[in-house]
Amino acid sequence: MRGLLQFFIVGFVRALSTKDSLQYHAFFIFINRCFGIERRKKQFIMKKHSVIEWLKNYIDKPIFNEQGVESALNCSLLWSVFEHAYFRDYTLPSANKKLLKVSEIFYNRLKDEELKKIFVLFKERYITDNQTNGKYRQLISTQSPMPSLYSDICKETLEEDTPSKLDMIKTVLLIIYKLRCNLVHGGKTNTIDEYKDLFAPINSFLMYSIEIKEKAINNQQIKSK
Repeated sequence: MRGLLQFFIVGFVRALSTKDSLQYHAFFIFINRCFGIERRKKQFIMKKHSVIEWLKNYIDKPIFNEQGVESALNCSLLWSVFEHAYFRDYTLPSANKKLLKVSEIFYNRLKDEELKKIFVLFKERYITDNQTNGKYRQLISTQSPMPSLYSDICKETLEEDTPSKLDMIKTVLLIIYKLRCNLVHGGKTNTIDEYKDLFAPINSFLMYSIEIKEKAINNQQIKSK
């Protein structure tokens, strides 16, 4: 055993000292073959599957929507980036309270057309005959119910014919957060199917929101110079 260890140490030192020689390459090819490093690497690559392929096998559902799953994964990631961009500015105890503060920041930064696109989408989905419908009740009650303080804001704003810009912003952010919570904490298959048409517009809105935060930071840095 001692002799084998000595062989490896001496071979390693000589190989390093003659790095450009055939001895260097020959030594590491020998070590590689002895320990099967390359073989295990190939086995790992062959066994590795993409997240989507794994989910297909795990969910095992005929109506599995690959594009919907990708959009859902993107939504979760974008929300994490959004939280990092905005929530770190506040020490409030809950995400909902932070979102009300973020809404005030958005008021002067968010373009009306961007806000209207996402708000109209939610209004069409959650309003029937000028009242919040079953989909809305399911949204706010799934998993941990949305506190009444915030669900009332959303309900009144969605049912209002001419809501204020600030209330629209609050409603959009609160609904997106609730959708995200239902996605993360709820049953993944049913949730993805239920929200599959919402992920793409929500993702666009989140990217836009993150970008306007970055622009504001850059503008402040320019002014301070």
